[in-house]
Amino acid sequence: MNFLTTRHIGEWLYSLMLTFNAYVRQVNRSVTRQVVTDFSYAIILACLATFNRSMAILNNLSLAYKATLRQRTITELQSTTYVTLWMAYTIKSISDRLHCTEPSSGSGKFNLRRFTPTAFTALQHTDNLKDAQTLYRNMYM
Repeated sequence: MNFLTTRHIGEWLYSLMLTFNAYVRQVNRSVTRQVVTDFSYAIILACLATFNRSMAILNNLSLAYKATLRQRTITELQSTTYVTLWMAYTIKSISDRLHCTEPSSGSGKFNLRRFTPTAFTALQHTDNLKDAQTLYRNMYM
């Protein structure tokens, strides 16, 4: 299901996704295992509540962390729907905002408009916390 909305009210999103989930189960007897969304607290919360039996964000993060430590069984991991954040939208939003607020700099000068999306993309592609910490520290300085 794809939908685009500016209405980010948790209850409305939750009811929409409950209806969708019920129809999916009726039609093909399957369960949604992955939901891709932008960085919206209301959407993330609605997805977790709909697809993971009212799972809170803290419980979801705890599950993900314990999964990386291999402290969860295959059955537990396969019975969970995962929320994936679509960072392309976030990076584009940051880029657009910087374009409106930061002046463009000439050659040889530090260009915040170019650096920020590049650094944010690099941070997104790190695959362990130590590299992410180092990159974030270097970006901050």
